Amino acid sequence: MPTPLLQIQQLSLSYGPMTVLQDFSLTLQRGEILCLLGPSGCGKTSVLKSIAGLTPGARGDIRIGTDTVLSAQYSMPAEERRVGFIFQDYALFPHLTVAENVRYGLQDLTAAEQQQRCLEVLQLTELDTLAGRYPHELSGGQQQRLALARALAPRPRLLLMDEPFSNIDALVKQRMMSDLRQLLRQQDISVIFVTHAKDEAFAFADRMAVMLDGRIAQTGTVFDVRNQPASVAVAQIMESGNLLQASQAARYLHSPQLHSDRDDAVWLLQPHWLWAEADDQGPAELLGTQLTQHHIRLELRMPEGEIWYVDQHELPDWQPGQKLRLHYQQPPYLIPLH
Repeated sequence: MPTPLLQIQQLSLSYGPMTVLQDFSLTLQRGEILCLLGPSGCGKTSVLKSIAGLTPGARGDIRIGTDTVLSAQYSMPAEERRVGFIFQDYALFPHLTVAENVRYGLQDLTAAEQQQRCLEVLQLTELDTLAGRYPHELSGGQQQRLALARALAPRPRLLLMDEPFSNIDALVKQRMMSDLRQLLRQQDISVIFVTHAKDEAFAFADRMAVMLDGRIAQTGTVFDVRNQPASVAVAQIMESGNLLQASQAARYLHSPQLHSDRDDAVWLLQPHWLWAEADDQGPAELLGTQLTQHHIRLELRMPEGEIWYVDQHELPDWQPGQKLRLHYQQPPYLIPLH
C-alpha cells in the first residue's frame, strides 16, 4: 500500500482551559481530496492551521511525505512545509496586480523563473489575460482562481482550503467546484478543505471526515457517511434522514416489523425510503410541501413533535393538517447507541 502523503497522529491543541483539538488522527493519500465537515467551533480550521504550522502550541505528530513537520521535539517552520493555504476571504493583496499576487510567494526564484512560473499558473487557472488587473476588478470566481494560482505557484505538496466556496454565488458554485476539482486532478494535488455545507462535500470530496468537539467522529466516502452514520450525532450533522426510537416504531410506522424491544439503537429512515397515505387516524400531520429538483418533499409533524420528511414523486391533493400513515419501502438502517 502506498505511503500516505499526510499522516496526523494524536494532534491536540488548547487555548488556556479551552480544548480545541484532542487526539485528532487522520491520513490523506496522494491525489486525494478530503473534506473536514462539522459544526462551527468543532476545530476544523485549527486542523488546517496546525498542518500548515500557523498555530503555535499544537502537540502531536504530523508527517508530510517523508518529512516530520511536528513532533514532541520539533516544529518545522511554516515556510518550509511546502503547504498551500487558501483562506476563506482569499487574503489577496489589494494593492498588487494579479501577476504580482502570484509572484509574491516566489521570492526564492530568479526574476526569469518567477516570470515563467507565474505565467504557467495563470494559464492553468485561465487568468493570463487578467495579469495586470487588481483583485477588486475581478469577479468572485476569478478571485478564487487567483487565490488558487498564488497557492499553487510555489509547487506545494499539499493544498489546504478553508471554506473556499462560502463567498461564491450558488448559481455558479456547482460549475466552479467541478472545474476546480478537474484542475486539481490534472495537477495530482492532495487537498483538505473545510466546510459546514454538505452539498460542497458531496460535489467536491473523495472522502470526508465528520468532526465533533475536536475529534473525528467518522471517516469514509460521502455516500457511506451519509447513508451509514456511525452515531446519531453524525446522522444529525449529515441530515441523513428521520430518526426513530425503538419504542416509537409501532406508533410511527404501519406494520413496521422492527424489533420494538431494542433500546440500544436508533433506526434511520431516509425520506425516499418512506411513502405516505391519507388516514384520519394516522400518526403524522402534514405541515406543508416543498418542491425540489427531483421530488416533492412532505414536511410532517410526528406524535412527539419531531419533524420528519417524506419524498414523493407526485404532488398529493392534501392540505396542511391532513393526517397520514407512513409505510417504508426499504429496511431502515440501524444506528448503534454508544
